[in-house]
Amino acid sequence: MVSQRIYRVIFAIVAVLTILSRDASAGQIKIVLDGLALAYGQNQDQLSQQLLPFSIYDSHDYVSGHGLPAEATDLSSVSYYLDGVLQGKLDVGQGDFARSDVFIATPELTSGQTVSATLPGNQIFDLLLYDSIGGWGLALNSDTWKLTYDSSTNQIVGDASAIVCPTCTPNQKNPFDLYFDPAAPIDVHFAVTQVSGGTDPGQAPMYFLGSATIIGTARGADVIPEPPSAVLTLVAAGGLLGGLRFGRSVRRGVS
Repeated sequence: MVSQRIYRVIFAIVAVLTILSRDASAGQIKIVLDGLALAYGQNQDQLSQQLLPFSIYDSHDYVSGHGLPAEATDLSSVSYYLDGVLQGKLDVGQGDFARSDVFIATPELTSGQTVSATLPGNQIFDLLLYDSIGGWGLALNSDTWKLTYDSSTNQIVGDASAIVCPTCTPNQKNPFDLYFDPAAPIDVHFAVTQVSGGTDPGQAPMYFLGSATIIGTARGADVIPEPPSAVLTLVAAGGLLGGLRFGRSVRRGVS
C-alpha cells in the first residue's frame, strides 16, 4: 500500500511539473503594421553609401534610429496579437500615435532578383508609439535583409531576422504590455507596392505603401496560461494532495 501511494505521488508530481513547464513556455507575439510608407532611392548615409549605394527608408525622413517622432512616418494602424488572439489595436485615424522609423541600406534592386543587403547591426526597423523623444514601441536591429523587387507588380518584399536593440531605451514600451524575448530572434517581413507617380518629401524616385509583420517569442513571464491548462494543473495538484492522504480533510477559502 505504501509503495502504491509513493508511485501515485511521484506520478502526480511529474504531471504537475509537465503542465507547469508547458504553461511557462513562451507564446508568440505578432505585430501587424498597416499603412507602411517606404521610399527607395540613393543612400544619403555617408557611412554606408560607398558599400550600399541605395536605401529603403520610411518616406518622411531618411534619417532613422534615434527614436525621434520627427524622423518617423505615420502608419495607419498597429495591431498586437498573442498566440493569434488580438490583444489591442492602435488606429492613427482615431487619434492614436504610431509611426515607423526605417533605414535599410541596399545594393541597387533589379527586378526578379533577390539581393542580400548587409550592414551589420545597423539596419533599422523601429516602431514609435509615443510622441516623445525615445518613444520606441519597438526598436529592432538587423544585419541582413533579403530584398526582392518585382517590376511587373511594382512591389518590394523584404525579410530579416532582427534582435531587440540593446542600447535603445526605453524599448518595447507599448500599451498592451507585450514584450519580445530579448534573447530570441524576431522575424520581420514587409511587402509594399509602388504608388504611381508618388514621391516622398525627399523626392525619392520610388514611393511605396503596404504593410509589415513582426513575429517573435514572447518574454516568458508575460504569458498567461490558458484556462484549460490551469484547470489541468489544479486537477493534477489535487491528485498530488489526494495521494498524500493527509490524516484529515482541510478545506480553506471555500464558501
